[in-house]
Amino acid sequence: MFKDIYIYHHKGHGDVFAKDKDILQWQTCVRSLIFSPKPLHKFSDSNDIESFAGSDAYRFCLEVVCGYHSPIFGETEIFGQFKLFVEHMQQPKNHWESELIQFLNSINEKAKQMRAKFLQNLGSRSYGSQLRRLSENHTEVHVIGSGHLAESVIPWLSSKDKIFVYARSPERVRQKLESVSNGGARLRLLPLQELGSRPNTHFLLVAAPVSNDLLQEKLERVHLKLLVDLRKDSPICKLPGQPQTMNLHDFFDSINADDHKVNVLRTKLETAINNETCKWVSRRQNRPFGWEDLCG
Repeated sequence: MFKDIYIYHHKGHGDVFAKDKDILQWQTCVRSLIFSPKPLHKFSDSNDIESFAGSDAYRFCLEVVCGYHSPIFGETEIFGQFKLFVEHMQQPKNHWESELIQFLNSINEKAKQMRAKFLQNLGSRSYGSQLRRLSENHTEVHVIGSGHLAESVIPWLSSKDKIFVYARSPERVRQKLESVSNGGARLRLLPLQELGSRPNTHFLLVAAPVSNDLLQEKLERVHLKLLVDLRKDSPICKLPGQPQTMNLHDFFDSINADDHKVNVLRTKLETAINNETCKWVSRRQNRPFGWEDLCG
């Protein structure tokens, strides 16, 4: 059985953890996690990094994959990102890595079960579903960026007459994006330099870390009505015509409007995760850290 698992968590994106051959790192848009077979004492004095060991590590990882800690409670994107992370892991080079893969596969399977049981009745809670609602009065949408976020929201916008995606290297992402856009009939892939070339750019999604200077320069002559800016911690961008602007915080708030329903499901999910953690502990043959009392 899996004895030693340590998870270190940083809420934010970026390479805050130094590369180490003995650890595995998973990054999302809003957090970074590393998995280690041993304590990493260099992080013990950090106020920005949380650490979890054993059963606490199992519980926290399951909470993250279920969307319990996500800005959008129960979001679907986090589960998809974790699934891809597990699927793309390299072949294990040692016994610990082999057990880690089993640990992550167990998290993936339990999260799938819990999401089906507790989160299906929550309604569609994803970036894509909310963007579809926000753009319901627009026949065209414009998207800056071609990464995972853009890839996950494009299927939700496939009913639009046209979807314009501005990317630094359009040809490199063409096959990937066309495959998720129902054949790509409505998809228009353009180089980033062409942003602002269509005056009737009414709905714009910023899904890449571009600068405000670029936005102000490229959008000077367009008649923008709604800007959905999903850049993390980005300063407010002042644009000509003062279009309605929704930043990341506003976007999350618009999804979490039904707080009562969310709170009820949050409590149920928390209880289920605690129970599943107890089962995981009981299946362990050895309990070196005194976790027997967890379920007492």
